[in-house]
Amino acid sequence: MLVPVLLQLALIIFLIGLVILLWNLHTIVAAVSSTFTGLLFVFLVVVTGLPSYRWDCCYRAPQALLVYTIVRTTRNKIADILQWCVKICSAHTSSRFFFVRLWWSTLQQCCGMLSRAPKYPTWQAQERLDLRKQSGALNIETAITAYYTTLDPLCLDRMRISLSGETDAPLVRCLRALDVGIGNGTIAPAALLKQNVRGRLSSMVLTALRQMLTVDSKSRDDLWEPTVQRLFSMCTVMVPGEQLPHNGLLLKTAFYIAMQTTSTENLYTALNYLATAVNVDSPMPCDYLTVSHVLSAAEQWIEKQQLSGEAQQSASIAPQNNIVAFNIVVHCMLCVMTKKTAIPDPQRDHFESLCARACGALSSLPNFLPPGEALLNGMPQGNEDLCNALSFGLQLLLGPLTRLSQSIDASNLVHETPLIHEDVIDKLEYVWGTAEAVLRPTSRSPGPPPSPLPQNMSPRTRLGITSRLRALQDDVNSLFPQVFGPVLVTA
Repeated sequence: MLVPVLLQLALIIFLIGLVILLWNLHTIVAAVSSTFTGLLFVFLVVVTGLPSYRWDCCYRAPQALLVYTIVRTTRNKIADILQWCVKICSAHTSSRFFFVRLWWSTLQQCCGMLSRAPKYPTWQAQERLDLRKQSGALNIETAITAYYTTLDPLCLDRMRISLSGETDAPLVRCLRALDVGIGNGTIAPAALLKQNVRGRLSSMVLTALRQMLTVDSKSRDDLWEPTVQRLFSMCTVMVPGEQLPHNGLLLKTAFYIAMQTTSTENLYTALNYLATAVNVDSPMPCDYLTVSHVLSAAEQWIEKQQLSGEAQQSASIAPQNNIVAFNIVVHCMLCVMTKKTAIPDPQRDHFESLCARACGALSSLPNFLPPGEALLNGMPQGNEDLCNALSFGLQLLLGPLTRLSQSIDASNLVHETPLIHEDVIDKLEYVWGTAEAVLRPTSRSPGPPPSPLPQNMSPRTRLGITSRLRALQDDVNSLFPQVFGPVLVTA
């Protein structure tokens, strides 16, 4: 680095001496030479200092590195001094004099605004970052070429490992280059669906899906939601059968999709996969850790919807999504109550806590059901699409909820942990009565919700809840042949 800098310095000294000599010999020649020498000096100054402020320029000479080192050291030192000034100013903002407080607070704001400027990295770190940005396409092309040249399934593993830490989801572009269907009807070429390749490809698809979830929300385009939907569908199809439905990493990914997506289809798919993992009627085993984690995922989603105020809005658009979340809670408790999921000895003391969590989640169900005004919108016809979606969700929920109530009747937890509250049944009956008035014009007209019963319910009252749930379930199921056809009923 020293020799090029000395050569540049020697050139500058030579030109200065030449200009001085020409001014002593001939004025016109000296003026012309001074003009060209000045332009050369301006060019040298610009190309030397420009890399310090614009990294994408092509002038990266050793003298530019020297200037960048000086600028970086000075800038970062000034930022440290400004941060120190902010601390000094904050100690004087509590003065009792108004103008003193105003002066120190203004100075603190100015110093704080200037100190928030990003610090300059080292030249080497900046080069690594620049190379990473520019080498993404080259890495993908090299990886794809290596696989098509050798057809070695290990290339897929190396591709996944080498590109898993990159930004902007490069594995998605790799899958497109491999003709793996993202956004079309095909899954993958036949060569990628062989027994020794399928498992590696499924891991690659899952890693690509998780890369999509790391994309900043402000950088997501219109293709983000369809791509996530397609990748998740491929994951659920391509993961080896012995791991379904309890692939822990895939369950976490489904939870992340449910928390981040704004698409109704993606939300339903993710929540439905979580519900499949704890389905009490599934022949697949389900351990206590999976039940606890899936229940926690449903709780966090319900809490997020309540805090963001989106519960009623989503209930008026796609109530089946909300109902699937509560269906997860019901199935989690059914797995424990019906002894499908064995509770380990260290966790038996936490069973009451698990029941309390489920009770808290189920008690918020009335807030996630569509209001009567939304169901009756457009009377006398009403909002039939919303009522159909509600009846579909209730058909999925009421069966497991009735079984859970029956399990509570047969257990010793009737007085200790009332999982199903009376106001939840009241709201379900009222909402269904309103939807039934729209879907069956000859049925009874909707009325106000029944008054809640006292909190100290007897075992006979608890049996009444089971009977009400069973009657409500029969009423909803009787509507399916008229609205959805007999196929769904027999299914």
